[in-house]
Amino acid sequence: MTETFDSYRTMIKNLQDKIKELREKNLKLEERLVKALSSHSQDFHLTISITPNDEKIYDLITNFINSSKTELIVASKSISLDILNMIIEKLDYLETISIITTERNQMYGEDTIQSFDILASIPKIHHIINPNINSSFIIKDKTDILLVSGILKKSELITKLNTGFKISDKAILEKYLKFYTDHLPSFMR
Repeated sequence: MTETFDSYRTMIKNLQDKIKELREKNLKLEERLVKALSSHSQDFHLTISITPNDEKIYDLITNFINSSKTELIVASKSISLDILNMIIEKLDYLETISIITTERNQMYGEDTIQSFDILASIPKIHHIINPNINSSFIIKDKTDILLVSGILKKSELITKLNTGFKISDKAILEKYLKFYTDHLPSFMR
């Protein structure tokens, strides 16, 4: 019986070592990818969240929102309360806040539905409903854009594989600003 426990311990130790080795390889690959992409342009920054409980993308979003000075344009299928609260904290400091989400009945999770209801009650935030929104982006001060592969919900951002692209390239930014303007209701244009 002791031999069986010893063999299990050895097997578990080997698996733990292999997991550690694979995580280190993933980190090295991520660093190589970021370095390769970043070397092509100063206007482009890539962040990848690979491991469970990795808050890199969430931290990137937090820093992006908190560093805005005049305007925020946010588009996401849904937004969790914690991210909405970050945006609400900027109400007195920003000239304009616009948020595009999908319709309430297309959202899942109590906190995203609560966020939708809160958005409807804050007149200073321009809440635009677009049932076709399926990606997430944040435009800050019409100078930078952050493209995020997941919805703006912390639990989704830190538990799943996600990618964040921070872009300052004017041509790309103009395309997203055009998308935003094209999807405004006519009375807001």
